[in-house]
Amino acid sequence: MHWRGLCLIALLMLSDAVSASQVLIGNAGMKLQGGLLGLQGGIQSYGEWLNYKTEHTSIRSGRLFYDYSVAYLTPTTGLQKSVTVKSPQGGEMNILGAEFEWSGIDAQATLGYDLFRWSERDYIALGVSLGVAAPVIENAGMDVPSAGWQPNQGMPVSVPNGDSVEVNLVASRTELLGYKLGPKLLLSRALGERATVYGEISYTPQQLSIRNKTLDYRLDIDGDYFHYALGIRYQWLKRSGSLGMFDVEPSLGFDFGIQYSRLHLQKFTLDLSGMNYAIPKTDLSLDSHALYLGIRYAL
Repeated sequence: MHWRGLCLIALLMLSDAVSASQVLIGNAGMKLQGGLLGLQGGIQSYGEWLNYKTEHTSIRSGRLFYDYSVAYLTPTTGLQKSVTVKSPQGGEMNILGAEFEWSGIDAQATLGYDLFRWSERDYIALGVSLGVAAPVIENAGMDVPSAGWQPNQGMPVSVPNGDSVEVNLVASRTELLGYKLGPKLLLSRALGERATVYGEISYTPQQLSIRNKTLDYRLDIDGDYFHYALGIRYQWLKRSGSLGMFDVEPSLGFDFGIQYSRLHLQKFTLDLSGMNYAIPKTDLSLDSHALYLGIRYAL
């Protein structure tokens, strides 16, 4: 059996009950800006956000806990009818139409300690999260002219002050991949027998690799990641029982809340036309916020 499967089984055996999982679905608003030719002004769009997570789970009824989640942002489209980018020399590059589609996976696992613990639903906890972020940005445009076509790798093409050129983007896919390790703070407060308000916040610096095979572009660059979530959980049904070596409490409940994530990269530039125009370097930021409703369950 794979070692990761053994680790998961070990955590389940150490926890005082089979952990509660959630499926969260929401409408997300996204903003993508900078770094790529055509995105200097940014685009905003909407899509769907899906998250499978196992919430804060105590290990052997103690203060140690773990959680994990896998979130997916569905492809979204932002259409710019016309974009003008100024070159450092003062000239203009006019993109008549630039369409971008953004999707991504954000996964993380946390191991931590309850700094203050009053009950199963009342605590302030601090953990260390290890995660991976894998956004993908696809842009529409023309197909490469021929099988032997190569992007311009020579000196950057300047657009002098007073000149204006029309630019066509090459249809391509820009992939980002980064690993993150940083602190995560969790808070939970019971409101009566069934309701709970909760929140979490995390921040971590990270290094991401940026790849675009069509344009033969590779770059490793520093950045950082910030995330928070606030919500209210309502437990609709709960039972107690035993399943062999496990004490189980089958339950069913609902979650409602908001979440925000931001991935920020330092200044760089990628010319999606393949012409290697001299364009100013800008920070790249990918922001998403979602209003979600979820089902929480435990077997």
